[in-house]
Amino acid sequence: MLFLIFRSGSKSGDYHDDMNHANYKKWLQEKLIASSESKSVIVVDSASYHIVQLNRHPTSNAIKGEMLFWLHKHDMRYSSDMTKAELYGLIKMHKPQYETFAID
Repeated sequence: MLFLIFRSGSKSGDYHDDMNHANYKKWLQEKLIASSESKSVIVVDSASYHIVQLNRHPTSNAIKGEMLFWLHKHDMRYSSDMTKAELYGLIKMHKPQYETFAID
């Protein structure tokens, strides 16, 4: 079993002050993956820097134009006279197939 540690420069001892997605990705690629055996399982929690989502979908608080743009970009059928709630319903229904993450 392999144990690797990210050493923080923080005087508080809390590595979260030094950790972000860029640092996590670099540590993951240069240390963890490079040192792991070919058939390994890596378990991570849901810290924000672990799960950076690309191609984010609009939230229910987005303006209508953002929702229309996202639906148009993904070639989805909609009507411009639909309400925001109806548009967001379409987005929620289809968003899983378009979710991509920086590290997967």
